[in-house]
Amino acid sequence: MKKRKKTLYGIPVNEDLIWDYDWSEEEYKTGKFFKWYLARVLSNGTAKDLKNIDFKIIKKYLKELKIPRPIAHFWFHYFDIKEEYKYGNIEQLAKKIIKYLGCTKLNKYFFLTGGSALAHYYLKHRYSDDLDFFTGENGKDKKEMPLSLL
Repeated sequence: MKKRKKTLYGIPVNEDLIWDYDWSEEEYKTGKFFKWYLARVLSNGTAKDLKNIDFKIIKKYLKELKIPRPIAHFWFHYFDIKEEYKYGNIEQLAKKIIKYLGCTKLNKYFFLTGGSALAHYYLKHRYSDDLDFFTGENGKDKKEMPLSLL
């Protein structure tokens, strides 16, 4: 059996999780690689990969990881800590952008559309990770929600 390379905390690296990136063996021991790899394990790893990581380490780095919101939500709930997202969720930023655009003269040129409009204002059925807009003066003719109404 091939000996696995190890990360900063001596965690064996699953090469199947990093096949699409070219990291040098020296980089495996850096904090940058470790956070990236930990996010990979939480997002795409197996139970065996998780078993190799002390959950105290996951808790320590959770707020810094770039992971999808549902996965982050699970871990924040598991550790019973307030949900905060540095990466992986732009919903908080999206709300700030919408609020900002809605308060400027630009609001008549931007119309929220697509999954973002559905998720934020109509169905409220899921989180939206992006903002979709129609732009331009002829956007007034669109049947989407103008920012001035938000």
